[in-house]
Amino acid sequence: MTKKLLIASGDSWTNKNERCYKDAGMTKVWSDHVSSFLDCDVLNIGLGGAGNEYIHNKTVDAIEENSDRDLLVMVGWSQAHRIIPYEMSSAQITHSVGMPPYPPPFGKHKHAIQHAITELAKLHINDNSGPLLTEEQWWCQVGNISLRSIWLLDQYCKSKDIPIIHARALNPLVGIEWITLPDAPAGESADLQPKIRDAVLKACKKSVYYKKIQQLDNVVGDPDFFKLKTDWYNVYRRYWLSWEERHPNDQGMQLIAQSFVNKYLELYGEKAEEDPQYVYD
Repeated sequence: MTKKLLIASGDSWTNKNERCYKDAGMTKVWSDHVSSFLDCDVLNIGLGGAGNEYIHNKTVDAIEENSDRDLLVMVGWSQAHRIIPYEMSSAQITHSVGMPPYPPPFGKHKHAIQHAITELAKLHINDNSGPLLTEEQWWCQVGNISLRSIWLLDQYCKSKDIPIIHARALNPLVGIEWITLPDAPAGESADLQPKIRDAVLKACKKSVYYKKIQQLDNVVGDPDFFKLKTDWYNVYRRYWLSWEERHPNDQGMQLIAQSFVNKYLELYGEKAEEDPQYVYD
């Protein structure tokens, strides 16, 4: 009998091949622990730096390519400001502050693309002939792409009766403001501007998908999908590999796996009879 297939998707908190895990001697990530507990096969399609549109697309591809299998989907969602043009696996444009320089040979071109996107965004907001978008509209537009991807994957899986569990490796709406912020000078901390972040979160509530996602019950952790500091990056901070390498160690991976398994069993596990029938002698 063929086992159930777990499709695990996400960013570097899911990608088994991240250099930091290999350097730490880790051979398993959360999806491997889940598959061991549930006794299922696993297909891990995580990619470091992935944005949510990429995660959505690759998960749909994996489902269609394995449509003959009994499937289960678990996703650790990423951030809305991340994009991967044409789904090129070494073309992650993250706009993330505090990131180390992109290594060559791709680094030069990534920086150039990232800078060009920043300048294009500024033109849309601050065009001399009249802004095409207000800042609030721009933030919501960026967030909407990501939220649409999350909602559509949920509905797609449910339309096919495929169990799906959502989690947040990173808060999807945090960091959108970084797209139009200038890069911090070398050796200096970037200005995170928390007031702008609050305005971004407020603007993104106008997305038609915001309330829909908030109503999902198949979410790991805090039911408020967009509540600050409820993502893996914050919840499992004490289980980082190190302060410099902010990814989960093996214990952190096991805790993430446990949270997925608990939610899966809560929603899809075998239910006991509501009124057990007892036979007395």
